[in-house]
Parts: sequence; structure tokens; C-alpha cells
Amino acid sequence: MGWRLIDTDLDDPFFVTAADDALLQTYNPTHPINTIHLYRRNTPTISMGRSRQVHQDINREIAQQYNVTIIRRTTGGGTIFTDPGCLIYSIIYQPKQGSSQTVFTHVCSCLITMFQQCGLSPEFKAPNDILIHGRKISGSAQRHHKNCVLIHGTILVSTNVQLMQQVLNLPHTKSVTTMEQELHNPPTIQEVKHELLKVFEQEFQETLTADTFSRKELEVINHLIKQRYKQEAWTHAR
Repeated sequence: MGWRLIDTDLDDPFFVTAADDALLQTYNPTHPINTIHLYRRNTPTISMGRSRQVHQDINREIAQQYNVTIIRRTTGGGTIFTDPGCLIYSIIYQPKQGSSQTVFTHVCSCLITMFQQCGLSPEFKAPNDILIHGRKISGSAQRHHKNCVLIHGTILVSTNVQLMQQVLNLPHTKSVTTMEQELHNPPTIQEVKHELLKVFEQEFQETLTADTFSRKELEVINHLIKQRYKQEAWTHAR
């Protein structure tokens, strides 16, 4: 059985964040349906790793000035900035070898192939980053649950790096780049999607079939939005 592809494209930050969580929560290891979820957040958004602290990582005054949404995800990793120029991929599946580093290395190798096919010279920085000329263009995070894994990450296509640097109090934002900055003729979001999905199909040896969220998944997504992701207590948990 092939994998399914859900392409949400531009959507609400709370919805797409809850969707990744719901896809993992509703995954049935006995009757597995592996899913690739692609999306972009339709407004500038700060996504915090589950252990990060708002007061340390974020310049809240500037974030409020530019109407930047703040969310906390359930995966680890750092605090990142995303916007409509950032393509985000999620893969929910049962890896053949389940160690965290094995998953990171495998998925990052797919991204490296995609970047190469777009005319870039990427390098892998363990455990989970991809660099172009020493500057970060992609990062990822993951979470394991019931013998399956959610790994999701960013591809900076045309992200507003200047705004990123203003709203995040993090030194690594000074060493970030985008495909738009690195290429004379950068690909569109749709072209990046096409190349990425082609590589995923080759590397995972699976056929992707376009699909939508099930009724059960949508129920869990809506529940998580109300009970978790839109709750100040969750966002400011640390």
C-alpha cells in the first residue's frame, strides 16, 4: 500500500500545528497509514520547541508589532520563525530503523538531494540541520509514539530573514539563508514541492496518493486547537 499525501498549503498556524500532532496521535501501528503532510503557515509565526522559554527566545514587543503568532509544538528542537515563504514537511511513519539519528539522517539526505537538484551545494550538520555555505537553510525535529515517528522540518524558500532576526533573540538567526538568496533563479514553492515529493517517493520507494484528513483526524485537530494550542497556559508553559 502506498503512502498518502496531504497538501494543506497555506493555512492557519494553529490548524497545521495541531494537524501534525493529530496525525501522530491517531496513527494505528497495526493498520499503518503513512502520511506526508506539506504546509505553509499563512501568517508570520514563531514555533517553539516543547522545552523552550518565551521570555528567552522571543522579542515579544516586536512580535506583537508585526502580528507574529506564537505557538508551542510537541516536538523538541529550537525556536524557529516561519512564514508563507517557508515550506514545512511532516512525515508520520514507521521507520525500519527507529533511532532518532537514523531518522534525521535519512530524511535530511532526501532534502540534500532535493537542494542539489535545485542547483545548491548543501551539507549535513548533525543531528538535524542542512547548511548552504555555512548558513542554515533547513532544520527538523521529531517525536516518537507507539512505534511510529513524526519528523517535520523547514525549507526556507523565500522567508523574511530580516523579520526573523528581529523577533527572535537567538544568535543563530544571523547565520540563516534562503533559496531565494542563494539562487539567481530560485524555484517557486510549487517547484520545490514537486522536487521534494519526487525525492521522497524514490528514497522511501513508495507511491504518494493525494488525500485529505479523515473525519476522526479533523475531530482530534479541532480538539487540540481548543484544548492545547490556543491556550496561553500551553504556549507559556515554560
